[in-house]
Amino acid sequence: MTDLIHIGLPKTASTSLQNFWKSNSNIDCYWNELSSLVNFVRSNVGSHQVGDFDLRKALKHEHKKNRVFTSEAFSTYVWGAGATVDDVVRARFEFARAFYEVIPSAKILLFVRSPIDWIFSVYKQYIQEGGDRTLQNYLSYDHDFIHASLSIRNLVSIWGRFFNVDNIIIAPYELLVSDPRRLKSELLKRYGEGVAEFIPDEMSWHNRSITDKELMLMRDVSRCFGVFEKYAEVSKLSIKNIKKDFLLHLRTELQRSGKVCDVIARCNNEPVFKINLSQELIALIKNDFLDFLDEYDVGFFGMSASYKSTLGM
Repeated sequence: MTDLIHIGLPKTASTSLQNFWKSNSNIDCYWNELSSLVNFVRSNVGSHQVGDFDLRKALKHEHKKNRVFTSEAFSTYVWGAGATVDDVVRARFEFARAFYEVIPSAKILLFVRSPIDWIFSVYKQYIQEGGDRTLQNYLSYDHDFIHASLSIRNLVSIWGRFFNVDNIIIAPYELLVSDPRRLKSELLKRYGEGVAEFIPDEMSWHNRSITDKELMLMRDVSRCFGVFEKYAEVSKLSIKNIKKDFLLHLRTELQRSGKVCDVIARCNNEPVFKINLSQELIALIKNDFLDFLDEYDVGFFGMSASYKSTLGM
């Protein structure tokens, strides 16, 4: 039996994997059951008062299956502009320590993806949740979240303080999505059946990804609501609730790929999202992401050159 701790990253098919693990009769998946640990760390890290958390209370005393413990919080602490880099680093330490005290022989699974694609993906998530900043402004707004998330070197270093570095498995999201059977085969050769069994033969997607044009529409809607909320002489709470409900319905309709999408597709030109990374972020991606992956696995499953090309390297 294998114990696996899945630590993200966000926007690397975590939900699809979690649904697969939950539906697999050969795997005990701990997901919602870990909310007490996640909430405990989130509530205390900022005040630097995190103490011991007894993870055993959330686990079954007896188990006869492979087990996976999964949360993106184990790598990023919180989503978006809610924490500093120091908070993220401290939270990573507390999560790793809590698990090591209970399952010290566990393997760690981390999925990563092209840094530029990842930034676009988290920006899309930000818009879908009601944000209205431009991509460039968003990079400043969520500075610490983006920088901490892309510092894979720091993430692996912290978990590696507790767990054997050979038990930390880093895999590319792109291969998981495009050819999960090949990824499964690669992991089987490198780590044995214990890890490969956690990878599905096929990935299941519940919703289509919205297009850039549809994303721009959602951003414009959020901006309109923002103006209305600021200047209208009605309840601001009512406007917030209407905005939340409307964006949810709009997002759902777009993901259904119905007639609304057809109309939007015929309107205007396709937007072009341009991104200008700061020298600070470029240096971090090079040193703590790309160079680290090459140190971990030269070529990184054949993805290294592709990752570097998106930065013009």
